[in-house]
This record gives sequence, structure tokens and C-alpha cells, in this order.
Amino acid sequence: MNSAQWIEDGVRCAESWLDGTSLPLWWALAQNRKHHRSGDIQEAFEVGFLLRLQQTLIMRHETATSQSTSFDA
Repeated sequence: MNSAQWIEDGVRCAESWLDGTSLPLWWALAQNRKHHRSGDIQEAFEVGFLLRLQQTLIMRHETATSQSTSFDA
């Protein structure tokens, strides 16, 4: 696997958590990062995981902001 594939693995893991698991976020990250060797592979996984969370938070913030500033005519 190359780094892009490890990043995608992190993205999939974050998406799984976002889809509604009962596990705490920190637990999902900690447990899944154990499946990746330390170093570049683990860092790539973490980048993908955190990237997906960041994208989701930004998207939700933008959606909430646009809804709170829209006016009904």
C-alpha cells in the first residue's frame, strides 16, 4: 500500500465513526491506529482520519451558518 491508501483507510475509519458508532471518538482513533505500523504509515492513517473529521465539521458549520443567516421572504 502507498500513503494515499493509508490515508483512505483513515478516512474510512472516520466515516465509520461518523455514521453512528457508540464508541467515543478517541477510542475509535486509538484502537484503529494500532493496526498501522508506527511511522509514516500510522501518520498517513491519522491524517486521513483527522482530515475527514475536519471536512465534516467545516461542512456542518457552513450549513449551520448559512441557515442562521438566511431570510424567508
